[in-house]
Formats: sequence, C-alpha cells, structure tokens
Amino acid sequence: MSDPFSYPAPPQHVPDEEIEGFLADLASEVHKRKLSVMAIFLLELHKPVASFFYSGALLSLPLLTPLFGAKNLHRVTAILRKREHIERLIQAIEGQEASISPPRENRDSAL
Repeated sequence: MSDPFSYPAPPQHVPDEEIEGFLADLASEVHKRKLSVMAIFLLELHKPVASFFYSGALLSLPLLTPLFGAKNLHRVTAILRKREHIERLIQAIEGQEASISPPRENRDSAL
C-alpha cells in the first residue's frame, strides 16, 4: 500500500537526450508565443542564482507535483541543476529565433 502523501523523489540522473528534447520543446513554445527576447533576458538575468531556484524547486516538489506533474518537475530541476543547461536553453531559443524568423527589410527602401 502506497502512502497517498508521498511524492516521487527526483531522479539522480536525467538522460541528456531527454533534457535536449525538453529544451527544444521549451524553445519552440517560447518562440511560438513570441516571448524570445523576454525569455532570453530573464534567463540571462537569473543565471547566477539558478542554484537557489534549484534548491527552491526541490523544496517545493510536494506542492508543485500535483500542479505540473512529476516528470515535468524532474526535467526542470535537471535544467536548473547545471548552469550549462540554462545556457543551452538560451542558445536553443536564439536558434529558433534565427532559423524561423525572416530577416527584416528596411522600410525606407520600400517607399
């Protein structure tokens, strides 16, 4: 019989392929919602304190698991665990922005 108040412990290791796929999904969602600039700004701003967010995420797992699901929270904590994952998320967002957005034309030349 399982305890109804227990939550799954975070895995010791999330595979890199799963992290890369999750980063790509996050980057495409950010780009689709046209939040690339704001997301990059906030990620760069909070990169130095990511370890605090990681600790906070671990402490709040029992509260957040019913809202977001254990698998998503494990992925987020895996991203917050290392600063290089945040940098790869920024690069993925920038890559989405560069590959999908057409270059802007000079409006003065069209007149």
